[in-house]
Amino acid sequence: MIGGKTYEGGIPVEKKRRRIYRTLAFVLLMIMSVLSFSNHSFAAEETLIQGEQAKLTASTEFSESDDIIDWYFTYTQKVNPEDLYKEIRFQMKFSENLELLGDITEIEKPKETLATDSEGWYYLKENTQSAGENTVYFQTRIIEKKQDYTVTVVPQLFESNQESTGGSFQQMGTQATYTCTVSDKTVANAPNEALADSSKAKNEVAEPNVSEEIGSLARLALPQNLSGDGYGQIPYGAKEISSLFAPVNGAATAISNQRPTNGENDNRPYDLIELSGSSNWISIWSNENNKLDFNKDFSGRVYIQFDKANSDGLAFVLHNDAKGTAAITSAQSKQDGQNLGVYGQYNGKLGKNKFGNPSGTAIQNSIAVEFDMRANVNNDPGDDVGNAFDYKLALPAGKEQHMAYLFPGNPSTYQELLISSGNDGKDNKWNDPYWLSLVARKARLRHYIGDGVEAVQQINGINKGWYEFRFDYEKGKGLNYFLSNPVNGSRTTTVTIPEKDLITNLNLAATNNTAYWGFTAANGAALGTTRFVFTETPVELASDLKNDVKNVEGSSVQVGALDDLGPTYLPDGDSVVFESAYELTESDRDFTLNQWSAQVKPEHVEIPENHEVTISYQVDDYPSSQITGKIDEAGQIVLDSGDLTIEAGHKVKWQVTLPTKKLEGEEAVKSSFYSTVTGHFGLDTENQNFDSNSSYFWIKKVDRPPVIANLTTTSSDQTFTDFKDKFGIVFDYADDDAQPEELTYELKINDQSFQTGTLQDPVKEQFTIEEDQAIDLLNGGAFVRGENTLSLTITDATGLQDTQTLTFQVKGYLGYETLTDRFAWKTSKDKLSSSKKNQSRTSEMQIKGRDTLSDNSQSRITAKASAIQTTTGETIPASDLVFLQDKAELELPEVSLSMNQLYKYSTSEGLLLKLSDQSPTGTYSGTITWAITDAP
Repeated sequence: MIGGKTYEGGIPVEKKRRRIYRTLAFVLLMIMSVLSFSNHSFAAEETLIQGEQAKLTASTEFSESDDIIDWYFTYTQKVNPEDLYKEIRFQMKFSENLELLGDITEIEKPKETLATDSEGWYYLKENTQSAGENTVYFQTRIIEKKQDYTVTVVPQLFESNQESTGGSFQQMGTQATYTCTVSDKTVANAPNEALADSSKAKNEVAEPNVSEEIGSLARLALPQNLSGDGYGQIPYGAKEISSLFAPVNGAATAISNQRPTNGENDNRPYDLIELSGSSNWISIWSNENNKLDFNKDFSGRVYIQFDKANSDGLAFVLHNDAKGTAAITSAQSKQDGQNLGVYGQYNGKLGKNKFGNPSGTAIQNSIAVEFDMRANVNNDPGDDVGNAFDYKLALPAGKEQHMAYLFPGNPSTYQELLISSGNDGKDNKWNDPYWLSLVARKARLRHYIGDGVEAVQQINGINKGWYEFRFDYEKGKGLNYFLSNPVNGSRTTTVTIPEKDLITNLNLAATNNTAYWGFTAANGAALGTTRFVFTETPVELASDLKNDVKNVEGSSVQVGALDDLGPTYLPDGDSVVFESAYELTESDRDFTLNQWSAQVKPEHVEIPENHEVTISYQVDDYPSSQITGKIDEAGQIVLDSGDLTIEAGHKVKWQVTLPTKKLEGEEAVKSSFYSTVTGHFGLDTENQNFDSNSSYFWIKKVDRPPVIANLTTTSSDQTFTDFKDKFGIVFDYADDDAQPEELTYELKINDQSFQTGTLQDPVKEQFTIEEDQAIDLLNGGAFVRGENTLSLTITDATGLQDTQTLTFQVKGYLGYETLTDRFAWKTSKDKLSSSKKNQSRTSEMQIKGRDTLSDNSQSRITAKASAIQTTTGETIPASDLVFLQDKAELELPEVSLSMNQLYKYSTSEGLLLKLSDQSPTGTYSGTITWAITDAP
């Protein structure tokens, strides 16, 4: 399926030469590998752009690698005059089920990767040939098997001419983007197309081309297409294999567990197997429960780092030797380093004891695919004399590295040779009579690259780095394999070991069509080191471990391994939920989970100081439980699961939540995590590890709004009294990305703006805002009697804000706002008249009663007085106290003043005292009682 969408591009570039630009054709070849599944349908070639000078097509065909798609972009120019200057660039985006492997390279220059800029454009260099063509190559891994696998391509061309002083990139064709999809759809009655090009190889292998460099008497050798440096570091996907394999035979330190922290293998642990030193033989085999099952198809891959110059090599071996996981060659003399740990002995014996076929010292019932770094020949004509273990294999010096399959336990694999001058070995027999055994016979190996075809594949193109060995079994056909360089896509021709040879040499009829599998290696005098790691095992695991990454709301934020930052991300500082689910899919034995572990990136998440995390786990649909696990500084989470045992069809889910770190300099980072389940099947004593794929998610720096917390009033019971209490609030607030004095606040009471201001600090606890004056319900302000609502809003410089609300109570008040509490008169008797008259006080007086218990107060202020008397007992009657108001003189019981009104009186108004010259002299005192009554 091929489609497109509009894309607008165009970045000015500097003109390099004054040339005329012509249109280019763009051809996209999509080659999809489908080792592990068959019956696929493929899009026929379709034309995307068609013009006089330009053509853009897309087509697909198979490659031979399981879970790998090989992509080729071929740009072909129809017209290329001498003064042409051309330049082309493109962008690519992969669907979520694909990830890019290695670099994007030019096929003509496999060691040179394409340059890319900060915007993701790849640039092709100038090609001025008359029929110019550039082919771009890269690989993608299928990280999740889906129906469709899509790459979206945005090609643009550079245009310039003799008159122009510059130019710009323009889109190719009528559209700017082209979405190319390979579909995985089952087709009824369709033939199995897996390894389609290997069928060609098998048809051609009967009469292979013999390199001119190979001697005329040598066995046939297929020219190799492998070239260039492999991966510079351990490829992603390297696995821990201790659970799948029995202990190593031979060197005790041949296998070591690696826990990288530099990003290698996505920081996932893996097991590294290596052979070094001289006179060393090792073998490593699958355990009993992980043998190959030839009743069904399988596939696998391993990465190998060859020591081309200094080691003998290694072999991928299948066997049904009676020694089982202890199988290894018993030929381990100084000259037997060339047997790679799997073949029989090289040297014969002198004397009366017959030599016997060396197959008896090899691993029995076996098939080996050897990666031999030495030809083990003396290059004499005919290869009939001297120390030579490879039969008639006269590869040129410096190019001895080769690959082939052999049958180590089969006597026909060993060609006998009696060394004597002029004897070509044709008449020699392993059990010649005594007189011919006075000299030792030497063993020669027969190598195969096809059904009955004796030959080898040259692999002298290997250099440094890691190369990928891939194999798959097709029931009824045989075992297919090849060696490739994952960096540039170069590879050997696929070879098939026929089904009949598998059945016979592995003795499958006696083992229910199963066999051990693994690797052997050896060094004789060589001191080099060969390393290998497993990235895919050919046995079907009965378990499924999947991950997800979610936000605290439960929405997945997981993205593809190569996805750019998009709308799916987690804001920095937010908590992230890591989820892992394990299901025992198919098994006739139960599985006991001893431990669940996960690896997160400590540079992206906060590690608790006590290194403890709360982990939620759930078995099937039962209620979840919580348990405490450990997390170290490196981000490894470990939970001992208490020997939880489940049967087939059941599953367990774990979740752990951690806060992410705030981003400082970066705008966004991509993080990841993966998980591992450790346990054992049935009554097994050895644990197995099941690793998930890595899950990826983006963390993006975001401008966060302020956060208000713990908002309350200064009154503990959220109640204030009119006239008595000052209103105030207390709260915490925080805005980690704010600057000092950036935050502003507004306090509203009953939707009226009550107070605004600036907050000095970005973060503060127990911050208090309090009024200077008490609440006043009489002044028409924001407060009301009864329930009130406040809202507090804090805003940052970008306008982001947080608002919190709260209700509180305001009670009314009944009492006096102001009341003169002392009254004094002072006069001389000689100034008094003979009749009683009102005497002015020495100071003014005022009085105000306050009643906010209701809207319409009916309360009144009244007064009464006690007798006024001296200390000697002389009195002035209380009736001599009067109240002058509005020029009306009232006796005190008649006084009735309104509430909520301020009364002010001069010295000659209000409360007055009647005196005459008959009033006794002295100092008098008495009490006036002011009362508030609710009577009208």
